[in-house]
Amino acid sequence: GNVPENWLYELTADTPGTTFYFTIKANVADSADYLEPSTENGEKPSLKGYRILVVDDNFVNCHFLDEWLKKWEVDTKITQSADEGLEWVK
Repeated sequence: GNVPENWLYELTADTPGTTFYFTIKANVADSADYLEPSTENGEKPSLKGYRILVVDDNFVNCHFLDEWLKKWEVDTKITQSADEGLEWVK
């Protein structure tokens, strides 16, 4: 995609990694229904009792995944530390 004209950006020799720009066209959701888990036929799947370990250094991602997985009745362990996540797996 093209960089939008109103975006400010600066590339220097010190800039690590690569910057990508893209455009996604999507419809706006009518409500928060997208947070409610369901299958294609509308049934709520049963994930109760499953355990999921989430490791992400971003607090917002951890919080979102924790809240979303609770709706599925999944037993979650959330951490922002890879070392702590590895300890929990042992």
